[in-house]
Amino acid sequence: MHKRYSAIALCCAAAALAGCGSSSGSSASNPQGTGPANTPVFRASLNALCKQGNAAVAKAGADRAKALAILNRYLPQFKALTAQGSLGTQYQRFVANLEAEAAALKTGNAAAVKAAQQKNAALAKELGVPACAG
Repeated sequence: MHKRYSAIALCCAAAALAGCGSSSGSSASNPQGTGPANTPVFRASLNALCKQGNAAVAKAGADRAKALAILNRYLPQFKALTAQGSLGTQYQRFVANLEAEAAALKTGNAAAVKAAQQKNAALAKELGVPACAG
């Protein structure tokens, strides 16, 4: 059951780092706060966030409520992270899957949680962020 929430941790870690930085709305992936992000910086930021999220979920163990709380805490930060070009579309799908995973956790739908995690594992590979692939 612990492995079940590992994708949440990956995602949550990404969100935590995305929220780091100045209060001006800039992020590590987009220092200007507008326009497309630098792809290598985006990937490094997202990868690091996923590592942090994995650690947070690992501490939560198999507790579904804690996993949901972690995901909900980091989701806005994921949404704030931007990617350029085709990565932008893939990353939007990644975030949408995180939202689907949160909804599934809230309702206790284990099959939907697993499906969202599997989709995000594939998207993480396409995005070039192995820490987010589970």
